[in-house]
Amino acid sequence: MDYRQFLQKLPKAELHIHLNGTLRATTLIELAGKHDVPLPTTDPGRIYHFPYTDFFGMLQIASSVVRDADDFSRITYESLEDGFKHANLKYREMFFNPTLFPSKLSYPAMLDAMLDGIESAESDYGVRCNLIPCVYRGDSAREALEMVEAVVSNRRDQIVGIGMDGPEAHGPPERFVEAFQLAGKAGLGRTAHSSEDGPPENTVTCLELLGCDRIDHGYSVLEDLDLVARMRDEGIFFNVVIRAWSKYTGFNNHPVKEMVKRGLRVTIGSDDPPIQHGDLGLEYVDAAYAFNWGAEKMIEICMNGIDASWLDDDDKRRMRADFMAEINAMQADGLDNLPKAFFHYFRGPWWSVKLDLRNLRPVADELKPLQD
Repeated sequence: MDYRQFLQKLPKAELHIHLNGTLRATTLIELAGKHDVPLPTTDPGRIYHFPYTDFFGMLQIASSVVRDADDFSRITYESLEDGFKHANLKYREMFFNPTLFPSKLSYPAMLDAMLDGIESAESDYGVRCNLIPCVYRGDSAREALEMVEAVVSNRRDQIVGIGMDGPEAHGPPERFVEAFQLAGKAGLGRTAHSSEDGPPENTVTCLELLGCDRIDHGYSVLEDLDLVARMRDEGIFFNVVIRAWSKYTGFNNHPVKEMVKRGLRVTIGSDDPPIQHGDLGLEYVDAAYAFNWGAEKMIEICMNGIDASWLDDDDKRRMRADFMAEINAMQADGLDNLPKAFFHYFRGPWWSVKLDLRNLRPVADELKPLQD
């Protein structure tokens, strides 16, 4: 089997993806028309081409078109369908921000609509999904606490934890201690986007004060080697992304490469697939070829997605056995086109161009601003 094909077909558990970042371009445009939401363009081939500094603005646009129960059910279903078709997704824990959607739906109604999409996707594709409501850093401590109170009082089995996202410059994580403590008392898992665009100290706060047992991103922990050693010794999982961060550092200087080299445990997620012009399968391809990781390392990362999840131990054991049976069958005839062969085709510095790894050609206009 071709190695790129193997990477895309690996069974996967994904722990880092945002619901409002998964809208297909066509769906975003259709929902905008349905609700009379103005867009910078109605061309599906251009809607996700924007200056990278406007990333959060693009997420706000995507959130703004999701208004009613049918919308929430649809985007949840399509997100899982895309994960299954593009990356052989088997299980996902997906972020969503209840306070960022301008919907008039109550939290329970919003949640029920998403669960309807999850149930349909599992019926059609066998893919399972649990949900992680996220505190948005731009919200106040009171808003965050009220959101978690709604989560706790309307608990569903598919709500397995809470998270925190948004630019770290919006405020220190200690602002949300009370909200995270309430989640912990309710038995919810806790994670946070941390040390992405903030200092390594934020990760210490998230672990020690917020009670997080895993970290999303976490790249700047590399600035503190004592902290890196602590995270390695404690076995903390970091849920990282590859394609999005390469826009800042290139692949050669990508922090995930160094994190793994120093013994940190990572899972790979797709973050906001259509916005990043990728999918979970391509995240695996990027990592393997850019970092020269062979099948053994990629299978290890694949299994990390199970181990870092908030599934119970019996579920994890069953999923690991199912994954390995599928992987062993894929490997039976051997693998071709392993990472070292890739460098024969491209010898320039990784940060000099972006690559479409499906056919090894430069993507020249991916970040061009929208034009009317």
